[in-house]
Amino acid sequence: MRFSFALIAMFVCSLWLPTRAGANPPKPSHSGESPWSAPLAEDRSKEFQKSLAGEDEVVVDKTFGWMWQTKPSGQLDWYGAHYFCEDSRVGGYSDWQLPSYYQLTSILDYDRAGRYVNSVFSGVQTGDVLWSRDDSVGIDQPDFDDRWTLHVKLGLVTFEKRNERFNALCVRGGTPKRVGPAGKERFVEIQPDIILDKLTNLKWTAPRNERTSKFWLWTVAGTFSQANGWCYNTKAGGLTEWRLPNIQELAMILDLNRRTPSSWMPKLPSSMYSIWSSTRKPEYDSYFAMYTMGQMASSPETEKQVFGCVHE
Repeated sequence: MRFSFALIAMFVCSLWLPTRAGANPPKPSHSGESPWSAPLAEDRSKEFQKSLAGEDEVVVDKTFGWMWQTKPSGQLDWYGAHYFCEDSRVGGYSDWQLPSYYQLTSILDYDRAGRYVNSVFSGVQTGDVLWSRDDSVGIDQPDFDDRWTLHVKLGLVTFEKRNERFNALCVRGGTPKRVGPAGKERFVEIQPDIILDKLTNLKWTAPRNERTSKFWLWTVAGTFSQANGWCYNTKAGGLTEWRLPNIQELAMILDLNRRTPSSWMPKLPSSMYSIWSSTRKPEYDSYFAMYTMGQMASSPETEKQVFGCVHE
């Protein structure tokens, strides 16, 4: 009889665990998300403040009003990480959740080689990989099971399978609403081959594809030196002082629900290329780059990637 009860208990548990894993997963939040309308401050440390919530230490982001826990969980699969935050009662609050793609990338510090997270998050270890609540294509379905992750040691953002085991760093507070125009109204051709982003007031080089009459932001592949030199020397639109965008500026025009940077652009000529940024990764003599689906990568400066130029 005891053996039978044990079998029944095991059977019930086997039914309950998958059910809870699929119950109320967070909805993709990045389909239109762009929480900042200008590059973040170069020294983000001033925007973070350690504080007490009840008897628990937390970190408050004064820019966005988000509250972060200071210590991540142990290694959990994505479902375990989701419920770790959902069940958390740190500070007496019950609305903790995994961070969105943009919340996760907002704690990056590109000047901290080897540990690319702001120093205020002292509980985050160099080897940690942090889960996001967002999936990689903006579709929360079983056959799209990739979730965004931040690799602290490398400073890279990639997507991983939900059955992998990483860490949860929980956050409170939603994403601020987009300020300014969105979608097709956000971008306007102000001169031939020049696009203005009305949200950030940044200008981008965007020559038309003569065959399709669509704009292409990046059509030429080159080494970092070639890309940087081209931007420095171009007089596009009669303007000088063009430059390569930094990694934050590239992230600001991503449309992660479309697998393409923004609503006014087609995909890159080839998925093998990422987009050069001017943000250096010093310990590897490389530069951060970004794929149009949202992955942050790094590339040796001698490799060829596509590029476009930006102007204030």
